[in-house]
Amino acid sequence: MRDKGSYWQLFDVSGVLDYQRELNSMEQRRVDRLNEAVKSDFLKHVQISKVKVHTTPAYSYTTRWYSHLYEIEFENISDKEIAQMTCSLLVRDEQGTLLEVVNVSKSTFRPGQKFIHRYEDVLSTKQIDPADITVTVNQVDLEFAHGTELRWHEPWEAI
Repeated sequence: MRDKGSYWQLFDVSGVLDYQRELNSMEQRRVDRLNEAVKSDFLKHVQISKVKVHTTPAYSYTTRWYSHLYEIEFENISDKEIAQMTCSLLVRDEQGTLLEVVNVSKSTFRPGQKFIHRYEDVLSTKQIDPADITVTVNQVDLEFAHGTELRWHEPWEAI
């Protein structure tokens, strides 16, 4: 729109959609770079180990179902007490197919302390080989007892 004094003139801006896509792409690259640093810092404080999957078959008239119990062990490997930990983990099979998004929350996580998070997926048509799964950190937030925080970034949050 252009102000022509007594009226407004509508005009075409060529390439505005391409411009918006490029801006969004640049913002996503910025956020990804920041979140890689957050993920790296998170893994300096919390170790994820001993991922186990227990599969139990269940049957119906037409389909074979499976129930999967995921057990993931966490350990606070830092010297800081974590007041609140929230994270989202992606569980994938050997082909990279997403099996589950596991959300974990833990309060008062002291240095050296371990805990096992259990998550059950009760209706799955896929049998899982526990040796072929990978777990990656998707999103994290840490609040330390002394008041500092480690926060995941979202696109355009500062605007």
